Amino acid sequence: YAFEQIRVPAFRADEPRRPQLSAPLAETHLRDGALAWKGAKGCVSCHTTGLYMTTRPALTPFLGPPVEEMRAFLVGELRKNLQATPNELQKSTRPAQVIYTAAGLAEWDAHITRQLSVETGQALAQMLDLQLAGGTWGSLDCWPPYESDGFHLATVAAMAVATAPGWLANLRDDKRRSAVERLKDYLRKTEPPHDYG
Repeated sequence: YAFEQIRVPAFRADEPRRPQLSAPLAETHLRDGALAWKGAKGCVSCHTTGLYMTTRPALTPFLGPPVEEMRAFLVGELRKNLQATPNELQKSTRPAQVIYTAAGLAEWDAHITRQLSVETGQALAQMLDLQLAGGTWGSLDCWPPYESDGFHLATVAAMAVATAPGWLANLRDDKRRSAVERLKDYLRKTEPPHDYG
């Protein structure tokens, strides 16, 4: 990935391996990948911006807080999503983007502010409103393992619901409570489609 001064090279099979883990280098790789993707592509993507926001906030005690620019980006994407129709949000990779937006904001709330934000509540509600009758979400079969199957999307959605501080415990909307139950049922009864799942 590349954007302005950021360059994240592609992996190579013959690339030398470090003798030990470097958490600062790993953090730089995650951050630079997310910032470059945001800058160049401008979308929430499971393998960069989405992954950064669903993993990096939990590492705050060890690495310090993540870049606030990424939360602002997700909030901006949420605002765009809230203006779109449900039909528009069911196309291509949009369901995955909606789910990763909700999950990233939930992780931020859980690990940075430690309280539920209005934006996270909106993102979770929108995510559940897009759920299909079977308990998962529409998925474009691309970029495995992230955006390639409904099982992955359901897993990330479940993590979002469970992570958002106090959201599930205070959920009173019957339609969305039913959606959470469908999600649980789907994950209990569905075999993972591959080793990653």
